[in-house]
Amino acid sequence: NLELAGLVRKRKGRFVLTRKGRDLASPERAGELYHRLFQIHFGEFNLSYPSRVGDDLGLQYAFPLLLWKTRARAEEWTPLSELVPALLPEELIEAGAGKEGYRWRVEMDLYFTILRPLLAFGLLEEQKAKPSAEEEWSGWDPEGILLRTTPLFRKFLSFEWA
Repeated sequence: NLELAGLVRKRKGRFVLTRKGRDLASPERAGELYHRLFQIHFGEFNLSYPSRVGDDLGLQYAFPLLLWKTRARAEEWTPLSELVPALLPEELIEAGAGKEGYRWRVEMDLYFTILRPLLAFGLLEEQKAKPSAEEEWSGWDPEGILLRTTPLFRKFLSFEWA
């Protein structure tokens, strides 16, 4: 992302700051740097690159709508299992259920492609629900992942419909 943003370049096998990188590294320009990295990550970086299955859901193209829906649906702690149907159309969720070749889970795709990066940017916060004494943690539990927007989400993002 830093390379895509033009903030660093590789020189003799090492990353060095570009002039733009040095300018944006100053504390008084931290907001500009944050904004630029956000734009690069969600606008220019191929979000399906780290995925094993690609972006079959088209999440990158729907990103602005997903942000708007997240703001509307995740003001309070919300389980991932409830957030997914609130953010994605039912047809999309059903279309993925029949995928062959891997255990397709829309919760995982949405979580790792969109929601985890929003957590890293500080726009969402996460809390793990503790399983009851008789339940055993299975490793992936969309019921046990609770998410909500942060005050930064509401300050950083605004939505205007033309």
